[in-house]
Amino acid sequence: LNLRHAHRDLQIYVGAFTYMRNIKLHWDLANLQAKSVLSDELGRMRKSAREVLCSVEEAINLTNLLYTPNRQRAPQPRGQKKRRQAQPVVTYKILPRKLMEKRLQQFNSTLVPLVELHQQATLAARGEDVPPPPDDLMVLEQHALFTKLKFVQYLKSIRKILANQRKSLCKATTHVPKAIQKKL
Repeated sequence: LNLRHAHRDLQIYVGAFTYMRNIKLHWDLANLQAKSVLSDELGRMRKSAREVLCSVEEAINLTNLLYTPNRQRAPQPRGQKKRRQAQPVVTYKILPRKLMEKRLQQFNSTLVPLVELHQQATLAARGEDVPPPPDDLMVLEQHALFTKLKFVQYLKSIRKILANQRKSLCKATTHVPKAIQKKL
């Protein structure tokens, strides 16, 4: 499992769920004056994606602790150059907003302009005058279901990869030579 790729993909899922939730909340408050079930579901999906993202970040940090040399630093005499610290084995970066929004537009399964609707929802939350959201957000609901399906499939694929890696690791570490097996 490539942790950097998983980190990037999970950031996109967190962004997608966040944007869709903000759009839906804006629509709910403008039309229903209350939160809808879909808004709550998108909030739960965002929380779930964030928890998995935090787990991946923790795995990256622990991997770096495990594989970087841990040397005791001796006091350096004056005039000598300091040694560079060992570079992390696995790194991750936070996607910039522009790149995230570009990916969200590619990730979009429908013609709903997620980024524009999110910007309107953000401005409305600040109390600024914005045009009302579209009357029919059925397309957003379809997109939310599509994104949820893709997220669940992604988590299943990660689980399958990790299970295979665990099995191969267990086989490699518990291999008993045939000569010893005969004695047992």
